Amino acid sequence: VSGNVYTMGYAYSSFAPAMTSVDLTLVGSVGEGAFANNPALTNVELNENITEIAPATFANTSVNSITLPENVTSIGDYAFFGTALTAIDLSHVAVIGEYAFANADLAKVSLAAGAVIGERAFSDDMLLSVVEGLDEATYIGNYAFYRCSLASADLGGAQYIGDFAFGLNYITSVTFGSDLAALGENPFFACPIETYGKYEDVVFNGKTVDRTLNEDYDISDTVSVKAGVLYQMTENGLELVSYPMLKEQGEYVVEEGTVRIADSAFAGSGLNTVML
Repeated sequence: VSGNVYTMGYAYSSFAPAMTSVDLTLVGSVGEGAFANNPALTNVELNENITEIAPATFANTSVNSITLPENVTSIGDYAFFGTALTAIDLSHVAVIGEYAFANADLAKVSLAAGAVIGERAFSDDMLLSVVEGLDEATYIGNYAFYRCSLASADLGGAQYIGDFAFGLNYITSVTFGSDLAALGENPFFACPIETYGKYEDVVFNGKTVDRTLNEDYDISDTVSVKAGVLYQMTENGLELVSYPMLKEQGEYVVEEGTVRIADSAFAGSGLNTVML
């Protein structure tokens, strides 16, 4: 195929042609949904000068491997939704659209520094256990990694982490950075986390002699950990964002000044008493 490919209004047709491979190395641009709903399509080659993947371009196909040119900086909504991709290098992609890789077979992803990850971009990728560069992503949308297989989350570069962004993962530890400005509804819903505290070195005479768990500290000007529980400051007062599901405590007293408790903040915990 050469020139430009357009969809002419058939982006979501259930009568897509049964192509097994497509060579787009001479194509300057590809329109929305151009190859969507083609279950026979497994192989794609792209033009090095393409700068974006349009929405739904390869949605619901059997594409299992693709090399994105370094010029591609944007992935549209649903672009690779429901594909057979097992790994993808997005280390040069600045913006990843909503549902872009959702319901795929991904096990490994590489992200770019400063990446913006849209809502449900990788949701229901149940094999996804490795996300390289996650620590440098700045915006993580609602449900972005919902129901994946991550065991830990280094979110050192995140400025925003959306609603249930890492819900139903196997995450046991989370690392935050000082640029974190806001959190959505319990981003770590149903994750087996014991505490949001952090381990710090104990230094004596210039040498590290031990490590201690700090469960009371400020992550940023707006987000903090209090007794191992995740809080953020709102216009009217504190919001309890997430109570660690595996925190060993039968009774909990919510921090003074708390005006809101996030959705599912206590979900799955072993608490039998909460005092407001």
